[in-house]
Amino acid sequence: MVGEYVETYACDCADCLAKNNGQTAFFSAEKSASLFPHSLATPTLLENIVYQKYVLGTPLYRQLKDWHRFGWNVCESTLAAWVIQGADKLRSLYDLLHKKLLQRPYLQGDETVVKVLREPGKKPTAESQMWVQRTIQKDKLQAIYYAYRRDRSEKSARSLYGSFTGV
Repeated sequence: MVGEYVETYACDCADCLAKNNGQTAFFSAEKSASLFPHSLATPTLLENIVYQKYVLGTPLYRQLKDWHRFGWNVCESTLAAWVIQGADKLRSLYDLLHKKLLQRPYLQGDETVVKVLREPGKKPTAESQMWVQRTIQKDKLQAIYYAYRRDRSEKSARSLYGSFTGV
Protein backbone atom coordinates (compact mmCIF):
# COMPACT_ATOMS: atom_id res chain seq x y z
CA MET A 1 0.00 0.00 0.00
CA VAL A 2 1.23 3.48 -0.84
CA GLY A 3 1.39 5.77 2.16
CA GLU A 4 2.55 9.28 2.71
CA TYR A 5 6.11 9.52 3.93
CA VAL A 6 7.11 12.22 6.37
CA GLU A 7 10.80 13.00 6.72
CA THR A 8 12.18 13.14 10.27
CA TYR A 9 15.40 14.94 11.08
CA ALA A 10 17.66 14.74 14.13
CA CYS A 11 19.54 17.67 15.58
CA ASP A 12 22.22 17.33 18.21
CA CYS A 13 23.52 20.89 18.17
CA ALA A 14 24.32 22.51 21.51
CA ASP A 15 21.08 24.54 21.57
CA CYS A 16 18.87 21.50 20.92
CA LEU A 17 20.77 19.35 23.43
CA ALA A 18 20.34 22.08 26.05
CA LYS A 19 16.58 22.34 25.39
CA ASN A 20 16.12 18.56 25.55
CA ASN A 21 18.14 17.69 28.68
CA GLY A 22 21.08 16.39 26.66
CA GLN A 23 18.92 14.31 24.30
CA THR A 24 18.94 14.56 20.52
CA ALA A 25 15.96 16.54 19.19
CA PHE A 26 13.80 15.11 16.40
CA PHE A 27 11.83 17.27 13.98
CA SER A 28 9.30 16.30 11.32
CA ALA A 29 6.52 17.96 9.38
CA GLU A 30 2.93 17.21 10.25
CA LYS A 31 1.36 14.50 8.14
CA SER A 32 -1.28 15.75 5.72
CA ALA A 33 -4.80 15.24 6.98
CA SER A 34 -7.12 13.02 4.99
CA LEU A 35 -9.54 14.91 2.74
CA PHE A 36 -12.40 12.52 3.36
CA PRO A 37 -13.36 10.49 6.43
CA HIS A 38 -11.70 7.04 6.62
CA SER A 39 -9.76 7.70 3.41
CA LEU A 40 -6.13 7.73 2.33
CA ALA A 41 -6.79 10.68 0.02
CA THR A 42 -4.58 13.64 0.82
CA PRO A 43 -4.69 16.94 -1.08
CA THR A 44 -1.44 16.04 -2.86
CA LEU A 45 -2.64 12.58 -3.89
CA LEU A 46 -5.97 13.86 -5.21
CA GLU A 47 -4.22 16.70 -7.04
CA ASN A 48 -2.03 14.13 -8.79
CA ILE A 49 -5.01 11.97 -9.79
CA VAL A 50 -7.00 14.96 -11.10
CA TYR A 51 -3.96 16.38 -12.93
CA GLN A 52 -3.35 13.07 -14.68
CA LYS A 53 -7.02 12.69 -15.58
CA TYR A 54 -7.87 16.19 -16.82
CA VAL A 55 -4.57 17.78 -17.86
CA LEU A 56 -2.70 14.75 -19.18
CA GLY A 57 -5.85 12.93 -20.32
CA THR A 58 -5.00 9.70 -18.50
CA PRO A 59 -8.19 7.81 -17.62
CA LEU A 60 -8.50 6.41 -14.11
CA TYR A 61 -8.29 2.80 -15.30
CA ARG A 62 -4.87 3.57 -16.85
CA GLN A 63 -3.70 5.38 -13.72
CA LEU A 64 -4.52 2.22 -11.77
CA LYS A 65 -1.74 0.35 -13.55
CA ASP A 66 0.80 2.83 -12.21
CA TRP A 67 -0.63 2.75 -8.70
CA HIS A 68 -0.59 -1.06 -8.73
CA ARG A 69 3.07 -1.04 -9.86
CA PHE A 70 3.82 1.14 -6.82
CA GLY A 71 2.16 -1.49 -4.63
CA TRP A 72 -1.10 0.32 -3.93
CA ASN A 73 -4.06 -1.97 -4.59
CA VAL A 74 -6.75 0.66 -5.13
CA CYS A 75 -9.82 0.27 -7.35
CA GLU A 76 -11.13 2.61 -10.02
CA SER A 77 -14.38 3.28 -8.16
CA THR A 78 -12.40 4.63 -5.18
CA LEU A 79 -10.47 7.05 -7.39
CA ALA A 80 -13.69 8.12 -9.13
CA ALA A 81 -15.40 8.72 -5.78
CA TRP A 82 -12.45 10.87 -4.64
CA VAL A 83 -12.61 12.97 -7.80
CA ILE A 84 -16.34 13.56 -7.25
CA GLN A 85 -15.91 14.31 -3.54
CA GLY A 86 -13.02 16.65 -4.31
CA ALA A 87 -15.18 18.52 -6.82
CA ASP A 88 -17.90 18.82 -4.17
CA LYS A 89 -15.39 20.43 -1.79
CA LEU A 90 -14.59 23.02 -4.47
CA ARG A 91 -18.24 23.74 -5.38
CA SER A 92 -18.34 27.19 -3.74
CA LEU A 93 -15.16 28.24 -5.60
CA TYR A 94 -16.60 26.88 -8.86
CA ASP A 95 -19.84 28.83 -8.34
CA LEU A 96 -17.91 32.02 -7.49
CA LEU A 97 -15.84 31.68 -10.68
CA HIS A 98 -19.05 31.43 -12.73
CA LYS A 99 -20.56 34.44 -10.94
CA LYS A 100 -17.43 36.52 -11.60
CA LEU A 101 -17.35 35.49 -15.27
CA LEU A 102 -20.94 36.64 -15.75
CA GLN A 103 -19.89 40.10 -14.51
CA ARG A 104 -17.27 40.52 -17.24
CA PRO A 105 -18.12 42.82 -20.18
CA TYR A 106 -17.20 40.20 -22.79
CA LEU A 107 -17.39 36.41 -22.81
CA GLN A 108 -16.60 33.66 -25.24
CA GLY A 109 -18.58 30.45 -25.13
CA ASP A 110 -19.07 27.19 -26.90
CA GLU A 111 -20.38 23.72 -26.30
CA THR A 112 -19.19 20.38 -27.54
CA VAL A 113 -20.66 16.91 -27.63
CA VAL A 114 -19.61 14.43 -24.96
CA LYS A 115 -20.74 10.87 -24.47
CA VAL A 116 -21.47 9.77 -20.93
CA LEU A 117 -21.79 6.06 -20.29
CA ARG A 118 -24.35 4.82 -17.78
CA GLU A 119 -26.04 8.19 -17.35
CA PRO A 120 -29.41 7.76 -15.63
CA GLY A 121 -32.30 8.16 -18.05
CA LYS A 122 -30.15 8.25 -21.19
CA LYS A 123 -28.93 5.64 -23.62
CA PRO A 124 -25.13 5.15 -23.85
CA THR A 125 -25.28 6.43 -27.44
CA ALA A 126 -27.07 9.66 -26.46
CA GLU A 127 -25.18 12.92 -26.66
CA SER A 128 -24.67 15.37 -23.81
CA GLN A 129 -22.91 18.73 -23.87
CA MET A 130 -19.85 20.23 -22.20
CA TRP A 131 -20.27 23.99 -22.22
CA VAL A 132 -17.34 26.35 -21.80
CA GLN A 133 -17.33 30.02 -20.89
CA ARG A 134 -14.16 32.06 -20.85
CA THR A 135 -12.91 35.59 -20.71
CA ILE A 136 -11.60 37.10 -23.90
CA GLN A 137 -7.88 36.77 -24.49
CA LYS A 138 -7.16 40.46 -23.73
CA ASP A 139 -9.06 40.44 -20.43
CA LYS A 140 -6.73 41.16 -17.50
CA LEU A 141 -8.58 38.56 -15.37
CA GLN A 142 -8.37 35.25 -17.21
CA ALA A 143 -10.87 32.53 -16.32
CA ILE A 144 -12.35 29.43 -17.93
CA TYR A 145 -15.51 27.71 -16.69
CA TYR A 146 -16.70 24.26 -17.81
CA ALA A 147 -20.26 23.12 -17.23
CA TYR A 148 -21.83 19.78 -18.10
CA ARG A 149 -25.41 19.78 -19.34
CA ARG A 150 -27.52 16.90 -20.55
CA ASP A 151 -28.51 18.78 -23.71
CA ARG A 152 -28.05 21.87 -25.88
CA SER A 153 -31.44 23.35 -25.05
CA GLU A 154 -32.39 26.97 -24.39
CA LYS A 155 -32.96 25.99 -20.76
CA SER A 156 -29.34 24.82 -20.49
CA ALA A 157 -28.05 28.01 -22.10
CA ARG A 158 -30.17 30.19 -19.80
CA SER A 159 -28.83 28.36 -16.75
CA LEU A 160 -25.33 29.37 -17.81
CA TYR A 161 -25.87 32.84 -19.29
CA GLY A 162 -29.11 33.98 -17.62
CA SER A 163 -27.71 37.00 -15.74
CA PHE A 164 -25.01 37.94 -18.28
CA THR A 165 -25.53 41.44 -19.74
CA GLY A 166 -22.31 41.88 -21.74
CA VAL A 167 -21.33 40.90 -25.25
